[in-house]
Amino acid sequence: MPTLKTIAVELLRDFGITTLTPANSTDNTNIRGPSTGDLQAVCNAINGALEEIWCAVPAEIFQQRYGGVLREPATVSVTVTQYSKVVTITTWAAWMTGCTVALTGDSIYNEIASSTALVKPYMGATGTTTGTVYADCIPFITGSLTDSDKIARVLPPIRLAGYGNLRPAGSREEFLQWSGLLDVTTPHTLPAGTQTSNFNKQTGTPTSYFVDAMNLGNASYTNLLRVNPMPTTAMMVEFNTMIKPPVYVTTDIDNGDHSTDPAVNVILPFSLFFLTAFARRRLCGDGRFVNVGAKDEINRQYLKALESLGDLKPSVTAAHSVSATPIFRG
Repeated sequence: MPTLKTIAVELLRDFGITTLTPANSTDNTNIRGPSTGDLQAVCNAINGALEEIWCAVPAEIFQQRYGGVLREPATVSVTVTQYSKVVTITTWAAWMTGCTVALTGDSIYNEIASSTALVKPYMGATGTTTGTVYADCIPFITGSLTDSDKIARVLPPIRLAGYGNLRPAGSREEFLQWSGLLDVTTPHTLPAGTQTSNFNKQTGTPTSYFVDAMNLGNASYTNLLRVNPMPTTAMMVEFNTMIKPPVYVTTDIDNGDHSTDPAVNVILPFSLFFLTAFARRRLCGDGRFVNVGAKDEINRQYLKALESLGDLKPSVTAAHSVSATPIFRG
């Protein structure tokens, strides 16, 4: 299994660099080492190559199965200020991000943006209150799921273990309607065109879902798998996901001593040839690139890799396809 350092050292040769010992060091007088920005340039090339590959290859390559937990309702203590979204949740947990919270002193349910913020202003009196957090969503942030994987997209079916598949809402408006929160026309009880809605979501066994986006207010955002109704007991949810490409930093190549390999494994569902071909093509445009004589060959390898990406999908052509009906292996 290749490490990022071994890949980076290979790519640095196109800059004329043969060692990670920085240029102008006392022990690096006769050989070229990386100057300021060289490692970052290689990181940028590798990250850019991964993004390009992720966009070009069949989606099936980066699908992954996941299981998440919709937890039982939790009681929290919250310091609040009337008409403010700023709060302090003393019994905070990361899974609460995006979840609905019913706060004592406010008749309208709110949502949690973070341990220090609500989505909507608190309408009750200033002070310390209690609340019930309903786990009606799963936030896709670091640590919420397996390790630090990042989810780019949730794919159906979404299955509630023991209950079956959840029904997907086609839009946020449709999801709110199913939740009882979207305004509806009631011409038989009110004048035609009058809009009304329920105050709050209902509790029970979830039957539908919607993948929402949420700005966390700190220059970042996350996707949320929202469900309706809000569960009253802990439940497991199974779903398919599309994984984002990893993003590497220079310390993944050199941890500072210029010799020890940080051992950041690069796990790829395809040959390393594709990554190096795409990364070298990107490095060709860098002003530090010295391997000018290889540009034609680098471009040829890039085009060959790009052409071959479609073959990574088992069902692209009849010659490479697998049977749509798997062989029974009893």
